[in-house]
Amino acid sequence: MEESGEFHGQAIWRPKYRCQKCSRAIKKSYTKTSGECYYCNNDLTAVGQYIDEVYAMTTYISDVEKNEFIEAIYDLKDNLEHISEFANILEQGFEDYPIADAELLVVPPSGTAESSTDNHMIAVAKEVSDRVEIPFRDIIHKREDYASQKELGLEERLDNLQGRIGCTEDSIAADKAIVIDDIATSCATVSATAQALVESGVSDVSGLVIARDEDIQSLEFANILAEVEG
Repeated sequence: MEESGEFHGQAIWRPKYRCQKCSRAIKKSYTKTSGECYYCNNDLTAVGQYIDEVYAMTTYISDVEKNEFIEAIYDLKDNLEHISEFANILEQGFEDYPIADAELLVVPPSGTAESSTDNHMIAVAKEVSDRVEIPFRDIIHKREDYASQKELGLEERLDNLQGRIGCTEDSIAADKAIVIDDIATSCATVSATAQALVESGVSDVSGLVIARDEDIQSLEFANILAEVEG
């Protein structure tokens, strides 16, 4: 593991060895071959067709008891709390990853909200935009409502979003854009957002998320838990 920032004075961590496409933890040996996780190697994530890579600042372990950091993400979603702290984390991503040359920042539409005023990531992205001096534009919208992604598998997530995320502009004068979000699981939402951008003329789209969702089994396979316990 490597330190990637802090939250309320406590260090946050991410796997040292990460899939070059989706940021999932991988074994060190994988870096000597494709550099991709099992899921990306077998086309089981949404990264690749419209979005080139999704970078993550830390790990969100979905099948463990909630801690202060996880609770804070829920507070951000529900009450727009901790905006500055999460902007700090994402700002560091523009130093850690090759995305500082982007010309545009966007966020996906909120999964259950009916308007952008309910989208918690807009406030975070605006603050990040001010700090890194890359314009943020609220141009991504839901063409029609869709069910929550939370309990769906990858194919169901992709089908759920098919044709339902769009861009308000037909022609965007930007070659490279970054989709900012809170948590990536299958990367289906950031990929669907990237598709809307590509169809509007953007040629290069990457994702930057606060946290990459992992489960205990995946971390055990990547030897992360053994590393932490050791």
